[in-house]
Amino acid sequence: MNVGLGVISFDKKSIGTLTSAAGNTELTVSVNKTDKTKLSESNQAAVGSRPVYDINVVAGKTAIHDLNGGNARISIPYVPQASEDSHAVVIYYIANDGELIVVPNSVYDAQTGQLYFTVSHFSTYAVGYSQVNFNDTAASFAKDSIVYLSARKIIDGLGGNKFAPKATMTRADFTLILARIAGVQLDSYKSTSFKDVKASDYYAASAEWASEKGIAGGIGGGKFEPKANISREQMVAMIARFAAFMNYSLPANANALTFADDSSISGYAKEAAAAVQQAGIINGKTFASKEGSYFAPKDFATREEAAKMLAKLIQLMA
Repeated sequence: MNVGLGVISFDKKSIGTLTSAAGNTELTVSVNKTDKTKLSESNQAAVGSRPVYDINVVAGKTAIHDLNGGNARISIPYVPQASEDSHAVVIYYIANDGELIVVPNSVYDAQTGQLYFTVSHFSTYAVGYSQVNFNDTAASFAKDSIVYLSARKIIDGLGGNKFAPKATMTRADFTLILARIAGVQLDSYKSTSFKDVKASDYYAASAEWASEKGIAGGIGGGKFEPKANISREQMVAMIARFAAFMNYSLPANANALTFADDSSISGYAKEAAAAVQQAGIINGKTFASKEGSYFAPKDFATREEAAKMLAKLIQLMA
């Protein structure tokens, strides 16, 4: 649906919500630029010269704010400023209390000049810029992905302006990243069902959420092993389960690849490895001394590998 300053498309559930709310009244959808002086001084400073939009759906004279579990995909035009890294261009949701909340799933497409994002409610949204500078990512193959994720507060550095791209990723941290991508409100998870996770641990809520939703399981004996390094096969299995939780079907964009070490991929991860590879999220590894492409299922995933995969996943889902 083209609404002048933007384009909005609704999923099946949101269409049901809107149809029910509208009844016999006329449904009006609009995307309009709003007066930035209505924002707080701090928000005006954060947004700068970038546009702010009011996105509204009205049934008769009644505004509809919540899509009740449905989603709307929105695209708005934007031209990055000369100094801006397009991967760090973000969309902010302006909450009722004035807080700027970054929308985790936005993506800027330089070819179309459009900023795409998906929302579950309508309100005021602003284009922003949130680049985080790390001093150890310039040579990383995942540099753009790291910029993308850190701008959206999905992945953090390790202090001292360092990202540590070659460091390994833990099971606990991976669940926390997935929860942030999903936009989960983790405050409702007050306790833990795992013997080796304390309720006060920073990852306790995300581990509980991932377990509850079937994205990550324990290892037996009531343990989660939160600080264990996540392997590549564990990571793709969690990505595939996460996509299913988000009601997203991974596309088959790439030609199916038979890995040279396919037989060493655990049974629980075989289907996920194939699906994630065909979606273009993961590639095989090549070695000078060996022929073929290897999945290396038991290798521990690095932080830059995780960043590359997750940024690609979000951009596919946007």
